[in-house]
Order: sequence, then C-alpha cells, then structure tokens
Amino acid sequence: GLVRQVLRDLKDEFGFGVGPWNQAYQFDSLPIRYETWDEMKPGDLVFAEGTYVKPGTKPQKGDIVHVEVFLGGGPEGKRVCGARWGKGVVQEFDSYEFPAKSWTVRK
Repeated sequence: GLVRQVLRDLKDEFGFGVGPWNQAYQFDSLPIRYETWDEMKPGDLVFAEGTYVKPGTKPQKGDIVHVEVFLGGGPEGKRVCGARWGKGVVQEFDSYEFPAKSWTVRK
C-alpha cells in the first residue's frame, strides 16, 4: 500500500501512474532492474520474489510478494522503509532481509 500510494500521489512528477493492482504490476511497470545492492540508489524500489505459504492463497503474478523503498546506509548499506507484517505501520529497517510470516523468499 505505501509504494502504491506514493506512486499515485506523485504521478505527475514521475510522469507515469499505476493502477489499483498489486506489487507485481508495479514491478512490471518500472523500467530499471538491478542485480546487486551496489547499483541501488535511495528511492529505488526493492521487490521480493517468493511464494505465499498459506494454503489456498492465490499466487502473485511473477511471484512478486512484497515491495519496500531503498534508503541506503545502515550497517550493511541495505536500509529500507516499508510496511511489514500486515499492520500498515511504515518503519525503517536496517535490511530488506527479514523472516516473513506469510511467504518464503526466493530472491
């Protein structure tokens, strides 16, 4: 929800908008892909590819299950902000890597 709302609020500044779809649509809409953390710049989006673990949960297109905003810095240079654990609270975290409760990460 956080990234989608920011993209909607700043669509004129960004020069594009996103629809009401999920993080997989956001991933498909953005033109740049990085393979390493070293290439990331503050403000870039970090996507997680994974699989939901709850039986009966619909798979996501491209298996994109989560997105956060890269801030840089922190102990490993991987600081991000986002809303985790379905509570709708936006926080900063030292790393994008965390033990998710509802999905397993592949990338």
